[in-house]
Amino acid sequence: ILKPLQPRLYTIASSSVLNPNLVSICIKLEQEERISEASDDEKEPEKEDTSKDFKFNGVYSNYVVQSKIGNVFQFYMEESKFKLPSHGIPVIMIGVGAGLAPFAAFIDEGDSAIKSKSKVSKKDYGDWWCFFGCRYKDGDYIYKEKLENSYNDKDGVLSELKIAFSREQKKKVYVQHLIEENQEELWSLISTKNARVYVCGGVAMGKAVREAFTKIFGFYDKSKDGSKYLDNLLKKDIYVQELWG
Repeated sequence: ILKPLQPRLYTIASSSVLNPNLVSICIKLEQEERISEASDDEKEPEKEDTSKDFKFNGVYSNYVVQSKIGNVFQFYMEESKFKLPSHGIPVIMIGVGAGLAPFAAFIDEGDSAIKSKSKVSKKDYGDWWCFFGCRYKDGDYIYKEKLENSYNDKDGVLSELKIAFSREQKKKVYVQHLIEENQEELWSLISTKNARVYVCGGVAMGKAVREAFTKIFGFYDKSKDGSKYLDNLLKKDIYVQELWG
């Protein structure tokens, strides 16, 4: 007997500060073609092979896609690990694919606060860096307009925007490579300005990013123990992860 399906957790992609009555989520639509395990010799010649026409659809993502306005959902909410620090503390956001979701909410909240000009201004904010990874710039560069507008606008909260398109060139480029390329600046933000680091995405990506930071900490910190330095950040919730897969 099959076990009941486990709940699928999605990180909210909207800010409750801006709109307490709206919840947005970012979902990757899963559709995979069926791969026949039978060899050419095992196939019956008189029967047409239709296996390539069959697709496996992700249960949760396709359930949401086929739903219509007015449908009722069952859901529950868990408290997020991601909480923005005070305005003056730098923020380093690292996400791939749908892992960009919580940072879309962060950016909306930061941009809105600055542009409202009622409480804070751009100069009140610490540096905000965003690292995002996807395969193709014309295929899955989600929230492109939001990211680039925030980065290019003089009143946008983003100070730096680093995008890794892993399949746009022969040599694959991932977010951990961009982190290594900017290691001196990132070390300065973390070690001298107490920057918060947020990582969201797959487990494999999270591991690669931790390894990149471990090398950076091991190189720059006087103890030369990058693992211990990172563990300390994790314990203090200065380095926070939401990973899946």
